[in-house]
Amino acid sequence: MVNTDKGFHWKYGWYFKRLEDGSVVISKEDERVPSENQPAIPLATIDPDSWASIVASVCALGEDGRTHREASQLHRTGYAHGHPYTGGPQT
Repeated sequence: MVNTDKGFHWKYGWYFKRLEDGSVVISKEDERVPSENQPAIPLATIDPDSWASIVASVCALGEDGRTHREASQLHRTGYAHGHPYTGGPQT
């Protein structure tokens, strides 16, 4: 589920939102506020290069120069060259 104000809702009140510069903000809803009004409190802002590193490091192939480049390309453009998604085996 996507909430345009808070970003992509993963679950349990955790949100991820891509900013115009490619940075990603991770936020968590304030559980002390009634559910209909819960604001998402920003906890971290991750720069685009570090976000690509995180994505590459948890893919099936692990992080190396190639997976980092493909994760970065996917994050910047929406397409990773070489195959249609990052982390999958080459066939």
